[in-house]
Amino acid sequence: MTISAEIKRRVYFAAAIAGIVVMLVAMFVASGQADAAQQRAAAVTQGLNCTKTDKANGGFVLDCDPGSVTPSPSPSSSASASPSSTPTASPSVSPSSSTSGPTPSATTSPSSSPTGSQLNCQVDPERCGFPNASTTGPTSGLTATTRTSYAVAGETVSGVAITGCVEVHAPGVTFRNVSFNVQGCFWGVRNFSTGLSVVDSAITCGGTNGTAFGSSDLSLLRVEISRCENGLNVAGRVGVIDSWIHDMNGGNGGAHTDGAQFNQGASDITFRHNTINVGPQNGATSAIIAWNEGNPQNARVMIENNLLAGGTYTLYCPRQNSTDFRVRNNRFGTYEYGSTDSCISGHVAEFSGNVRDSTGLLL
Repeated sequence: MTISAEIKRRVYFAAAIAGIVVMLVAMFVASGQADAAQQRAAAVTQGLNCTKTDKANGGFVLDCDPGSVTPSPSPSSSASASPSSTPTASPSVSPSSSTSGPTPSATTSPSSSPTGSQLNCQVDPERCGFPNASTTGPTSGLTATTRTSYAVAGETVSGVAITGCVEVHAPGVTFRNVSFNVQGCFWGVRNFSTGLSVVDSAITCGGTNGTAFGSSDLSLLRVEISRCENGLNVAGRVGVIDSWIHDMNGGNGGAHTDGAQFNQGASDITFRHNTINVGPQNGATSAIIAWNEGNPQNARVMIENNLLAGGTYTLYCPRQNSTDFRVRNNRFGTYEYGSTDSCISGHVAEFSGNVRDSTGLLL
């Protein structure tokens, strides 16, 4: 059979039309799929959980759960770029526990520091919140004993009145609610070990040339010391808090009376909230006298919030450069020559807030 040219032309035209239709259908479906993919991707980026369903005519439907959106966390506030305040050259904190004098095993909350407006506290320390007879010494009845040697580690001695020169040869001994009569003793209570604590107790030398306590690794809390040549001989690691040193003996020949004297190189010493009044009338040297000759000097010393009175100079500071020796917020009463000697910059790290008891004015 012979096909005419006209028939061939029509067949080719029909085939071309069919090809175009197939191409358009394919493009539509592809476009729909692309749109569906794009819309699904957009939904996912918004945190939506979506399902795509194709329609019979080539379209599609996206079903998305709006409750599946997870809110983005708000950005946390950035840390401040400003550094903390720069510490001062003379920090107001006391030496750390690793370096300061021993802390008494029983503590109290001392009265607030007296202000400059309170005058003449020396006459009545209790009125100004300083220790005196009512806040120091034994608190209950005592039984007499002549035992003077203590060599049991961790022993607590309580409720006794001891007569004689006491020696401690074991660590962690505590005297609580005890009186000591050490008249005629060169050392009243002498510590040969570590961690000695004396709490709510009293000691007297009976007006003889003795030293009440010596010399290191000991602490006193609410202790009364009277009628001795020296209250304490300090060789190192000593803490004295809320205690009363008074009516010391300066009348005997050769006496060099001090409330406390620091030995050469003694360190880690704290005297806080005490009344130390040795009186100028009996030839006493000082309330506290630091080592003031050749090296090594005293180190890590805190003398704070005390009522100090008496002596030629009430407080003798080092006469050479010491290490972290601080004197602050004390009240100075009567004296023979002056409140302090050599408490100047370079010799001490800090001398601040100290006032004259009669006027309330800063020294």
